[in-house]
Amino acid sequence: MKDPRPKRALVVFNPAAGRRRRAALAEALDHFRRKGVFTTVRETEAPGDAERIAAEATAGSCDVVVAAGGDGTFNEVLNGLGAEAPPLAVLPLGTANVLAVELGLPRRIEAVVEVIVEGRTRPFWPGIVNGRRFALMAGVGVDAMAVDAVGVRQKRLFGRYAYAGQALLAIARGGFSGYVLDVDGSRVEAGSAIVTLGSNYGGSYVLAPSASLFQPELLVCILRGCRRRDHLRYAAALLRGRLAEQSDVRIVPARRIAIAGPAAAPVQCDGNIVCRLPATFTLAARPVALVVPAVLAEP
Repeated sequence: MKDPRPKRALVVFNPAAGRRRRAALAEALDHFRRKGVFTTVRETEAPGDAERIAAEATAGSCDVVVAAGGDGTFNEVLNGLGAEAPPLAVLPLGTANVLAVELGLPRRIEAVVEVIVEGRTRPFWPGIVNGRRFALMAGVGVDAMAVDAVGVRQKRLFGRYAYAGQALLAIARGGFSGYVLDVDGSRVEAGSAIVTLGSNYGGSYVLAPSASLFQPELLVCILRGCRRRDHLRYAAALLRGRLAEQSDVRIVPARRIAIAGPAAAPVQCDGNIVCRLPATFTLAARPVALVVPAVLAEP
């Protein structure tokens, strides 16, 4: 829907990527100024800062909260927002920026600022895992192992390819013991599982073709195979956009998913490890107003 154009923006900025990210932020702030939007920039210094800063945002203090960073920064801001918070927007300055791909945001900073200033929003229902919100997806198995292994320095040097490298190392090591899923009361065994709200994975790779951020629904992608060759086949199919076509892959809607497996196995959400197994996934009870391009806004 079309909301009033924002006059005040709280920008929650993650400077972890260094000079390049700061230059992009400076450009964005200049465009906000030219369009008559007053910005307050709050920088994060440690994990959890973005969540704490976002918790202070109310409709009386600003008209829009802008998560300036990657998908992990957006996740923290999302978790900090209270019931009285203004709409949430993303300024993609991170490693993979899957949310920006999902929303079809333009690449140019000026054009992204224009989307934010236009003030079009749409209700978005986050997922919940063990009490924490997620915006895109949460996973167990190879992808969570990869996220758990990637350090800050690797991300800076190799970007999203750092995750691909660690995923291949996890597959090479093998020894997968599998997971047990309870999907709305039905028991399923899997070698990996990804609970998703969106269609894309790791950028522009298609995971769940029928998914939409604006459907109040969880989808769970169940990868049944546990062998090395199964995971290699899944990776190759994902790169070709054909993962959903694999005979041992199921993508099903669900209201509640409980996953059990190896003790304390990692669970990744939006590119960060947020908890350990066992884990329960549901949909948030209330939506968040998400700033979107005009083409995605409801009439």
